Amino acid sequence: MSRVWCLVVLCFAVVLSVVCVSAFAQSPVAAAGHEVALLPEPGASPPTAQATEPTAVAPAEPAAEPPKQIAQLFGPTPAAGSAADLIDRAMECDWAWDYDRKAEYLLEVANGYPGSKEAGEALILLARTYCDLGRQPEADTALARVAGEQADPGFAALAAATSGVCLALQSKDFERAKSLLLDVAEQWSGTQAGALAALQAGEIERDYIFDFDAAIPYYQAAAAAYPNSLVEQEAEVAIAESLAWSWQHPAEAADAFQRALENVTNPRLRAQAVVGLGEVLNQVSEYTRALDVLTGFIGQSPDHPFTPIARGYRSLTTSWLGNWDLAVDDARAFLASPAAKRGHPWIAHCGRVAAQYAFQHGDSTGAEAQFRQTLVAPEAEAKALAWAGIAYCQTARGDPTDAVSSFLQAAGFAPKAGMRCDYLYAAALAAQAGGDRAAERQITNQMRSEFPGSELTTRLVGYEVLPAPAI
Repeated sequence: MSRVWCLVVLCFAVVLSVVCVSAFAQSPVAAAGHEVALLPEPGASPPTAQATEPTAVAPAEPAAEPPKQIAQLFGPTPAAGSAADLIDRAMECDWAWDYDRKAEYLLEVANGYPGSKEAGEALILLARTYCDLGRQPEADTALARVAGEQADPGFAALAAATSGVCLALQSKDFERAKSLLLDVAEQWSGTQAGALAALQAGEIERDYIFDFDAAIPYYQAAAAAYPNSLVEQEAEVAIAESLAWSWQHPAEAADAFQRALENVTNPRLRAQAVVGLGEVLNQVSEYTRALDVLTGFIGQSPDHPFTPIARGYRSLTTSWLGNWDLAVDDARAFLASPAAKRGHPWIAHCGRVAAQYAFQHGDSTGAEAQFRQTLVAPEAEAKALAWAGIAYCQTARGDPTDAVSSFLQAAGFAPKAGMRCDYLYAAALAAQAGGDRAAERQITNQMRSEFPGSELTTRLVGYEVLPAPAI
């Protein structure tokens, strides 16, 4: 489950760059020059990164042929029901946030191939999964099985360390968890158990401490410690993901994903690298390439566990390229997926794409329903944007009283001062539109206290209030 929080960081970093309430562009808040980020309007030109050449507008229809790096996406696949196949299926469950099913697959490996190295790895992964699910007794049972069933002393050492790692993670002592794993990696260097320990140390650094650059040396150590193995392939993809998720090295990340696609043979990891490449191409504003990569993957593997996420990523790509029909189709497909139903963070972006589309087509009630769906996203800013969208829908329907309440909710979640100031001001305008002078005065006094130097506060205090937002 730990990698999920890193996905939260990545997905939300993209989400922060867009707000799909088109009304903001016409509001006094936007007119006042305050920071307002919008999803592109239909026909808008896509932005370009500073170090990237402008990209061409996408063709009306997605490319019929998959790009070169997708052509051989699925190489040799482990035999169905084999230990390797079941472990791959378990790891794919991370993308659907289906951790109970992940545990079932890992337990099937442990019970079907007792004493094997695959069973040892599965039991250790199972213990970590149970730990993340809060099922510590079951985690302890899995680790005890490693000690009783594994002839490899390295796995026994890793199991003993994993017990301490679980406790350290529960108490948020991430440095302690990492240190325990690094001890095993050093003591059992050159073995599969030692390489797995180094790999997991990288995951702690990346997924819990969120130091993406610092995680890379651990992944490099894991690859060097156990070359020509699945661990090496895992490490290569993890390095590319770390570069992408840092948002500091998008060009390097794209190159790293391309190299992984040249070197990695495991189908799960290749799929992971393809989807990662599509996402990082969005980061560098290479939307046409991103569209080709993601469309190639989706076309070849419509039922793959990663496909709903790929469609979520493509919805951002196509919204910038002006293909709103495809953007909305992809957003709705993601919103209907098991990952979205379990609260995957990409629900915030996809919900806003669908909401803006409904709003622009005059369906403020449907748009509000979509915005409300995004309230399950865990990030405060996602909640703030959702409440603001709800407020604009209520304003469009002529319900300023509810809009005041929703704008105040948005202000309560806003993590940035400028954002909070904007929403308080919008709430004051809604109160004025509804004739609620008491609420308007109360909000004005609140802004006078919190933002005494703001231009918006000055307008309210002087009753130089701009007209209500044009929706």
